[in-house]
Amino acid sequence: MGFVAIGFLALPSAALFVLPHAIYADVVDDDVKRTGARREGVYAGTGRLIMRIGTAIFQVVFSLMLMLGKTPDNYTGVIVNTFMAAGLFLLSALVLSFHPINK
Repeated sequence: MGFVAIGFLALPSAALFVLPHAIYADVVDDDVKRTGARREGVYAGTGRLIMRIGTAIFQVVFSLMLMLGKTPDNYTGVIVNTFMAAGLFLLSALVLSFHPINK
């Protein structure tokens, strides 16, 4: 069962660790074409700030959802977190499908 869970986590993990860097490069290249200014530092700093804020919010929400139940007898919180993560992944994929930079 653990290997199945790891298999389901592979795609969201890949999206979390690979996509932001790929999108970052495209955004910086497009910004240079539009403005002629190189502002990689601004994008890197803003991206890092947003990631840290998102991580902090995730930790609070995850902990609160686990209060619904995280024991073998009551695992409601684990199920809620699982569906919340899947929903957020699908929402992110939907939002990114409308990304204005087409390559």
